[in-house]
Amino acid sequence: MNQDLMFLITDWQWQVKTKLGESNLPASFIKYYADKITGKNFSSSFIDTVTVVCFALAALLSVYVNFIGRKKIRL
Repeated sequence: MNQDLMFLITDWQWQVKTKLGESNLPASFIKYYADKITGKNFSSSFIDTVTVVCFALAALLSVYVNFIGRKKIRL
């Protein structure tokens, strides 16, 4: 998905939540969901950092499993 489409989807979700009576919504759905399921109020920078680290780990693991790991199996 491109960045504009992701923004539109998030914006639409926030519009729905606002009409359902929710307020003080964060800019990030991940922060919103982390706060909601834990009952805590995490800082936005912490959530952004955790998100970037998890994305990087997932990308590296994907490269390893799909490219490096396959070469070892073929030998």
